[in-house]
Amino acid sequence: YLKLIMAVKNLPVSPSVPPGSWFVRFYTWVLYDCIHWGLVLCIAAWQQFTTSPPILDIDNLAKRTGNVAVLTGGPRGIALGMLKRLVQLDFTIVIGARDIKDSQRRVDEFANSNPDLSCSKVTIFEMDLMSLASVRKFADNVMGNFSRIDLLLCNAAVIKTPYQVTEDGFESQFQANYLSNFLLTDLLLNRLKATAKMKGSPCQIIYSSSLIYPFGKVDFKELETSTVYTPVKAYIPTKLYQVMSMLSLEKKLLGDDAQVHCYAVHPGLVLTDMANTLPVMSIITKRLSGLFRTIQQGADTILWPAFCADYQNRGGLYMESGMSQPIAKIALDKEVQSNLFARSQELIAPVISSK
Repeated sequence: YLKLIMAVKNLPVSPSVPPGSWFVRFYTWVLYDCIHWGLVLCIAAWQQFTTSPPILDIDNLAKRTGNVAVLTGGPRGIALGMLKRLVQLDFTIVIGARDIKDSQRRVDEFANSNPDLSCSKVTIFEMDLMSLASVRKFADNVMGNFSRIDLLLCNAAVIKTPYQVTEDGFESQFQANYLSNFLLTDLLLNRLKATAKMKGSPCQIIYSSSLIYPFGKVDFKELETSTVYTPVKAYIPTKLYQVMSMLSLEKKLLGDDAQVHCYAVHPGLVLTDMANTLPVMSIITKRLSGLFRTIQQGADTILWPAFCADYQNRGGLYMESGMSQPIAKIALDKEVQSNLFARSQELIAPVISSK
């Protein structure tokens, strides 16, 4: 059924064969990609009408001249909205993108359409989340060229329809959405801690999350792989891993008395290119575009904890619409948090030790 969907969408079919029999995969697709995803869309749509996204009041925020923000994902969609705000606040911005030429073109287009804003402080380095070595190289470039990091924005993510295994041997969504961001955070963490100590105020690490995370589960038997694959089934647990490791990292930082805080932020239901990688979503977005928040609203929502006085000095938070939300019980299991964090460190250890 995946090949049929990809053929209809005129998209390339992955050479990797999805695990699981066609019947089990079809049943799982109905359960996760239709029922679970549909339920989440209903919840998200309800939020659109019952909550309002925060708006960054740029005119009343102090300029951050000299501050460095690291942003993952090419300047498109929500990342482009974040780029705009960071440029307005005079940040020095480092972008990690898979395609440097395309990203530079998008930055140039942004600069041309916003002549009152300067993109002279934007640097783009190559980073492919499907390769841990590429993430390591990006981190080395950042560390070698910038003496401080004030804000780390782990925004890049995928919802791939075809099943793929990365060069590192992991299921692609597990690596791109979770493990590569875990690695990048680990590689840049000491610079963030040093920056916070130097300036005497907190630095922030923000992960673009999703309200779908409570529907996930941590199964250590298939953490890095899948016994049965569908796009949404693989996507959901990566968001749970993200929230759980964020909580573990915040606890570790508090124990180290480090002034670095971590957040997982759901941007709201935003119409982006990533949504359209799922055939079901592309149909919905065309029919119900009025339900979605704008890209700028999604960007402001993600950036909010770094600039809101109520949140920038405390972390370990999951946030929606500019407000801290109770964390789902499934993410609060201390033993699973600890085991997940330890297992993730084991998986990135070969890359860390290859200095």
